[in-house]
Amino acid sequence: MRRNVGRKPQTSANLAAFLHIIDTSRLLKLLKDDDRAILTAAAKAEEAASLLLKLGGRVTPDQFDDTSDDAALAA
Repeated sequence: MRRNVGRKPQTSANLAAFLHIIDTSRLLKLLKDDDRAILTAAAKAEEAASLLLKLGGRVTPDQFDDTSDDAALAA
C-alpha cells in the first residue's frame, strides 16, 4: 500500500485533518516567535465577542463601551 506523502488529501475528512495540522503548526510557530501573541489574540477575541453581543442585542448600551466597537471594526 502506498502512502500519500507529499500528495493532496483525497477525502474531505483527510483535507480537514491536513488543514488542521497546517494551522496548528503555524500557530505554534507564531507563539514561539512572539511572547505576547496569545494575549493579543485573547484581547481581539474579547472585542469581537463584545461587538457580536451588542449587534445581537444581548448587551444593553450602558454595558457596552462604544470605543471598543470602533477598535474592533478597525482591526
